[in-house]
Amino acid sequence: MDDADQLRNYKSNTSKIKEIGTPDAAGEIPHWNKYTWESILNNFIPNQKVRVGENTTMTFKGKHKMGSTEFIGEIREGGLVVNIINRTDHMFWSVGQTALCNLLRSMSVVDTIPSFAHVTMPKRPFLNITLPCRDIVVNGGLGQGNWITAIYIARITAAAAMVDLQIQCNDGKSSQMDSLLPWFEAYQLAPTFENPWPFRGRLPTEIEACSNSYRDVRLDFMIDEIRNDIRKMAVTIVGSKEDKTHPSVPVNQPPLVPNIEIEDVVIHLRCGDVLGGANRNDFGMMKFTEYKKWISKDVRTVGIVTHPFESERNRPLDRSKVDNCRAVTYHLVNYLQGFLPTAKISIHNGLNETLPMTYARLAMANQSFTTLSSFGIFPVIGGFGMGYFQKGNWGVNPFARYLPDMCPNLIMMEAPVLTTSSLKGLDLQSILDWFVEEE
Repeated sequence: MDDADQLRNYKSNTSKIKEIGTPDAAGEIPHWNKYTWESILNNFIPNQKVRVGENTTMTFKGKHKMGSTEFIGEIREGGLVVNIINRTDHMFWSVGQTALCNLLRSMSVVDTIPSFAHVTMPKRPFLNITLPCRDIVVNGGLGQGNWITAIYIARITAAAAMVDLQIQCNDGKSSQMDSLLPWFEAYQLAPTFENPWPFRGRLPTEIEACSNSYRDVRLDFMIDEIRNDIRKMAVTIVGSKEDKTHPSVPVNQPPLVPNIEIEDVVIHLRCGDVLGGANRNDFGMMKFTEYKKWISKDVRTVGIVTHPFESERNRPLDRSKVDNCRAVTYHLVNYLQGFLPTAKISIHNGLNETLPMTYARLAMANQSFTTLSSFGIFPVIGGFGMGYFQKGNWGVNPFARYLPDMCPNLIMMEAPVLTTSSLKGLDLQSILDWFVEEE
């Protein structure tokens, strides 16, 4: 059985395996570690349970938190399988990365991630993470861009640990038309000893693989995987267009949403929380004059994707400034029309405009733009055309500064930014004036 067959076999069995929080009785289930793993595999018993990991105290921003990284795994056909079901405490945010790395070290019986002393097992350990995707979207405090970030970080870390990884939603593809997360499910084989790093760049350092600090994240290593996921998603939703195709989507396959106009330029305008719903200095809004620098003067169509103008259709954090968002959006329309007098400019935030559709519009455009946004960065860097993003910082897309050197179609803008904390102290007219003032 080759690696691909192994992963498919594991995948078919994960639905039969239930995660167990603690052993039934201490000592009855052997502990999987560097002293016992070989004996356990040599004396293989189908579906044998093993204890993997341990309870540990983790520190984040000076706070201590007890984290359970002990799981009951199973031995299947000579390989270790561990399931994390309907939990998010092993994903990046808070101290999730510490928990994930502790578990992966235990599974791979190494002291560090990455390690240059991996043991040779008949089959690499397999970790299945089944996320409560719909619950994350409905009740989670973080935006979906944050969770997409966490998925790619988990993929980086599992690869560095040489562990097979599956990330999936507990409701399968049923929510893919209104949620982003099902589009980023992954079935990823561990790298080989001959090719220990299958992605761009180099093998990450232990800090890059396991730090809980966002500024250490190197998502740029995953740019090819991001592009594959985004482009497949876009073509599946709106259909193939000339040279904008994906190898796994037949060119003649009907789109999920037919008759969508692919615009020359699409701008992601983040308003909502940045217009006064948050008090932070790491994100905000950039001057509209920046668009004039980059947008081709012969474009025929421009789309603006932004928050709904109805408060009930926004998340709570974005509801208080809906009227301001409307005013800012139409201000942008007027500004664009001033230097693109013949272009058709459209706002896309109606009832049928889902987040997957927003991603598809951005990805299929010849030019796509986003500001400081962990949501907007992915379709812009993963799309088919030229992608323009505002320079990141410690709190928003810190990895983005590496991307222009990796991809010639990506441009990092360094536009003037009015941070959300500064916006809180300004009246609407002052904000509108600032957007269009020439430097």
